[in-house]
Amino acid sequence: MIKVSRLVLAALFLLLFSGVSFGQEMGLGESGPETGYVGGSSASMNIDPSIFGSSSSTGGTDWSKCSETISIGSADALKKFASRVNGGETSLCGKLTADINLDGNEANQWTPIGTNAKGFVGTFDGQGHTIKGLYVDNVDMDYVGLFGNVARNGVVKNVGVMDSHIKGWAHVGGVVGNNESGSVSNVYNTGFVNGKWDVGGVVGYNGGIVSNVYNTGAVSGNGYVGGVVGGNDGTVSNAYYNTDFYAGNAVGGGDASGENVEGKTTLELASKTLPDGFDENVWVAGSISIGDDGSVTFGLPYLNGQSSQLTFKLEMDVNKYLEISTALQLKLFAQLVNSGETSINGKLTADIVVNTNVLADVGGKSKVDADGNYTGSAPANVWTPIGTSVNAYTGTFDGNGHTIRGLYFNDESTDYVGLFGYIGSGATVQNVGVVDSYFKGCQYVGGVVGGNNGGTISNAYNAGTVSGHSYVGGVVGRMEGGSIINVYNTGTESGKNEVGGVVGYNNGGTIINVYNTGSVSGFYDVGGVVGFNGGTIGNVYNTGSVSGTDGYVGGVVGYNYRTISNVYNTGVVSGDSYVGGVVGYNGCIVSNVYNTGAVSGANDVGGVVGQNDGTVSNGFFNTEVTCENCSVVEGATGKSSGEFADGTVARLLHDWCKMDGEVCKYGGLNSSIWGQDLTAENSLPNFSGVAIEKYGSIIFYVGVDKVDSASIDATAKAPVSITSDIVVTGPITFKRPFAVGYSTMMLPFSVSEENLPDGLEFYSFDEVEEIDGKYTAKYTAASVVEANKPYIVKNSGKSALSQVTFNGEFTLKTVFPASSSSSNGWEFKGTYEYKSWEEGDEGLGRTYGFAANGGVNDESIVGQFAKVGAGAYIYPMRAYLEYSAPAKLGRPAANGVAANTVAGNANTVAALPDEIDVVIVEKDETTGEQTTRVIGAINTRTGEFKFANDRWFDLQGRYLGNKKPSQKGAYYNNGKKVIVK
Repeated sequence: MIKVSRLVLAALFLLLFSGVSFGQEMGLGESGPETGYVGGSSASMNIDPSIFGSSSSTGGTDWSKCSETISIGSADALKKFASRVNGGETSLCGKLTADINLDGNEANQWTPIGTNAKGFVGTFDGQGHTIKGLYVDNVDMDYVGLFGNVARNGVVKNVGVMDSHIKGWAHVGGVVGNNESGSVSNVYNTGFVNGKWDVGGVVGYNGGIVSNVYNTGAVSGNGYVGGVVGGNDGTVSNAYYNTDFYAGNAVGGGDASGENVEGKTTLELASKTLPDGFDENVWVAGSISIGDDGSVTFGLPYLNGQSSQLTFKLEMDVNKYLEISTALQLKLFAQLVNSGETSINGKLTADIVVNTNVLADVGGKSKVDADGNYTGSAPANVWTPIGTSVNAYTGTFDGNGHTIRGLYFNDESTDYVGLFGYIGSGATVQNVGVVDSYFKGCQYVGGVVGGNNGGTISNAYNAGTVSGHSYVGGVVGRMEGGSIINVYNTGTESGKNEVGGVVGYNNGGTIINVYNTGSVSGFYDVGGVVGFNGGTIGNVYNTGSVSGTDGYVGGVVGYNYRTISNVYNTGVVSGDSYVGGVVGYNGCIVSNVYNTGAVSGANDVGGVVGQNDGTVSNGFFNTEVTCENCSVVEGATGKSSGEFADGTVARLLHDWCKMDGEVCKYGGLNSSIWGQDLTAENSLPNFSGVAIEKYGSIIFYVGVDKVDSASIDATAKAPVSITSDIVVTGPITFKRPFAVGYSTMMLPFSVSEENLPDGLEFYSFDEVEEIDGKYTAKYTAASVVEANKPYIVKNSGKSALSQVTFNGEFTLKTVFPASSSSSNGWEFKGTYEYKSWEEGDEGLGRTYGFAANGGVNDESIVGQFAKVGAGAYIYPMRAYLEYSAPAKLGRPAANGVAANTVAGNANTVAALPDEIDVVIVEKDETTGEQTTRVIGAINTRTGEFKFANDRWFDLQGRYLGNKKPSQKGAYYNNGKKVIVK
């Protein structure tokens, strides 16, 4: 019977989109003018399959009806055959005598055999050969394929179309675009097929017979799209398509009730048994072979006489891991495991995309509603989880740091759902992220693993949506033993019972170093990290919202009857009864935990635990945030926001239980994981391992009663400010590059000789002497370094240092500006603030920066100080030399008699020299004669003065502005001497 509704829709589609009229009723095998559509039905034709000759072997072809039979052994011969048929020789017959490669591309497109007006009615027998490289790309063309139109009694058989690209408008097929009333048998397609209407992997529209065929190419279109046949009014049997490439139906529209019309996976097609209905006299079964190196090759069925076979391969690396870099390879890996190869190892070698925009459209609109239901159109590729309850995965799967994107599974009647459905004892899933994915099942549903029976999941995360009835977790649905280490979830989880941000149900497993930031909702046994816990949980936290309509709802765990330690929650928690900031109901041990999230419910509501029938110790909750009438639970203590912010709670948690082993009192874990960054705004205890306090550029790592260590960032502009003396029991790291040579330093702590860092030598300021108008600053080697006193420091090594470490115990002093001075008005000043000199600054003309290059003078290493110009600057914990006497220089004359102020006696500040020599006392090595003259800014890495950019100075160090001088002479610019001619 003609499928009237399908034909009417087709007619309407073409009327709307082809731009032509559809006014003529079409009879059998005819078409209206320029419509591009052929109607008809097998029921009205009474087709006798025998008229097509035997389809079981190439030797049984009936050539008697042919006007001529052509042997075709080349691309040119095939094109000539097409041209003759399309020219009117429609009963011409052809047989392939060799495989043919058309080498098609955009410039070399194929012209299909048979047209709308001149349909092919002869016989084409591929004799088991293949045609490769067929290329058609014309969105305005109808009747597209190797054959465009096969009309009355036409036969196409025994041919494989491989590596093809076929794109048209309507009646588009991998082998035949339109089978008006002919026979298509023992053929297959492996290429891409796309169109708008009546699009099929093998035949676009079928009004005749299609049998013993398969397609493993991708198929797409708008209306009546099928893996094998698009629109159908004929007979289809023994027809298959590869579900790894197309997720729809075998037949897109019309009657698809023939025998053996279905989809098969690559693994099923590659099995050693031919698909049902395929004749072994015509076909060779597929195969799965394992190479000497362990690689796996999937070979699909092919025709007798064919010289090549379509294969898919999983390579094996040297460590015996199957390498996975594409979505298809990931599916093949899953098929192998689910067929019984449960112990194989796999490793991702690239990020993999199975579908795009699963959770939201390109505009960002969510495809998932508040109840976790998928409201968008299902993606093309539906995921089959790796491992089943029958074939649990037991190998090692290493994501190698890559992600898998776009997994989609939506069947609320199915258990064991996730990237992996079920893993068993000895299995490892690691180093992988699952993103933009949607999983919905019944029970045992997880973003990474649905059910874990003794396996290990580590360094993995989920950033998708997980939904189900029970045992629902962001990473794992249910654990029966095994462990989860270093994993997290940022997606959304919803279900009815046993719902957790990371694990839905934990029975005897270990969960360590995990966290959740996504929202979690359910009925009962709902937790931010674990819904129901019967194992060990430690070093975990939750920041997402947690809600349950019934009871046993907790910020971290909904219902606990084993051990929980070192956990915290900052998310909002709500439920009806047994609602806790950390645990809803506790029947065993909860220790060393805190909650700062708001908690609400009708009955048994607690800041830490809603109802307690076990032991709670060292638990804390924020009295200003958590709940107005929290249940009083022994071992749970309320603390103010200030006590959470200032490190009080962090220190109590940090020092509660420390020992060398893993487990300590109350069965809890080592608590030294706790810490807090006290420099951050609104900070809370975390798992940094240290409490951090900061004074300007100094960071202290704090224990309960002492400072364990400190770090000084000497490249920061932040001032150093310590409000009270602080004892540091451990090392102090001074982070700043030290070039080979000299620089300056001032420290807020004293250092004894034995604790001075290797590679640095310190010199303290003595005085500045003036003899015959020449000034020399004298520095003496120091065996100890005093707090708040400036020094010259020398890197005596052969290479620069990035930082130095002071080992020992130190007391950091309340800092204040300090200096050493001689009796004649000179000071060597240190600074704990960033300082700069600009035009008009009183310090200009009085201030000198250290040049940092040594020379030889009377067996002493000589450096120089040079006058500071406008624009110079210096960072904290460095030093500079300054003449600080009144405006009159007042220096003594060479004979020791004070100079007067008579003009010409050079006794004013302006008369100070541009450079001052530096004498380093008691040194015995030299580095060369001093030649550097430094005017401008101080180098921020070493403390040395350097030229400021785009500033000009005369040779006396006077600032001349930002423009190049017009007067001839010698000048300094950007640290170089420049001659202006």
